[in-house]
Amino acid sequence: MSSNGLQLVGQYSATTEADLYLRPGNRESKPIASFNSKTNNVLLRITVPKRTGRKRKRGSDEAWQSDTEAPVSSARLLSGPPDAWRLARSLRDNPDRYNVELIGSIRQTHRFRRLPDFVWSTERSPFMAKMREHILPFDCTCSKNPFFFLLSLIDLVDTKLKNFKFDMSKGVQEDNDIIPPPQWTHQTLPFNYSSVGPSYRQNPAIHNIFSTTGPTTRNTQVPHRNRIPMLTYDTPAVPTMAPQDIIPESSLPEPFQTLLAAMREILIERPVCTRRYLQNHVPLDIWKKVGPNAAKQLWQYVGYIWNSGPWRDSICALGIDPRKDQEMRWYQTMMFQ
Repeated sequence: MSSNGLQLVGQYSATTEADLYLRPGNRESKPIASFNSKTNNVLLRITVPKRTGRKRKRGSDEAWQSDTEAPVSSARLLSGPPDAWRLARSLRDNPDRYNVELIGSIRQTHRFRRLPDFVWSTERSPFMAKMREHILPFDCTCSKNPFFFLLSLIDLVDTKLKNFKFDMSKGVQEDNDIIPPPQWTHQTLPFNYSSVGPSYRQNPAIHNIFSTTGPTTRNTQVPHRNRIPMLTYDTPAVPTMAPQDIIPESSLPEPFQTLLAAMREILIERPVCTRRYLQNHVPLDIWKKVGPNAAKQLWQYVGYIWNSGPWRDSICALGIDPRKDQEMRWYQTMMFQ
């Protein structure tokens, strides 16, 4: 860390927090405390060939172009200090000409995630002007020797502290000086940054995916949406085949395909049945291999569901319309509330 960085951070150790002063030298500003975390990282020095500023198309014999003649798209690569993008580009362009050197290990890392406190300007405050002159210089930490520490303390008391006086006048005065509190807010984090409970930390299940259409994000933990058709009592026609936008049945695991075959056998014997009936008549060993939650995703392959009418909440086999067959009246459902 540079000298300016040390001045901003102040005094810190491997076991305590570090204080970040956004206004160095201002004793009235409140610092931002860090989160001291143990880490096990390494610090590398990567040396790449120095750029000459000349450029030409790779694999061609065209004349070299200087910085001023280079196209605008290469301005980011040829100007300014090196950044992560230019370093990665230089490593790809020089696969055999860069050098990696191990500098050391990083055992502690200070992360500054707290918000700074509100600021009240006290430049025109008479009381704070006297405080800055007589009280704030009362700093005796400049010497670690106890003898010199005591001498500096006596000198500051005689020259500064004794001259500090309060205004003892009575009555109402114009333009009374309002002294700000030492701390404005106790809320240093707007949201909890943690992996437990509600937080604004990035979901670890979200990954960046690059395809031909461009970069996008995808949540790998979101379950597949159940596409089973839900029909009302007055729907003109019933579906005769499974939805087209679902996972092909041939791509399903073997236990899922075995459970689908068992469901189809039950629906051939009884075309209209409830979900509980299906669960109770499927062999127990097959049901345990899939589980109740995963079995819900298989209903869309074998039938559809009525959400109103005489067969409400029942699963019907694909292509079977119970409204057109009198024998299906025995499978009507009853709802109890």
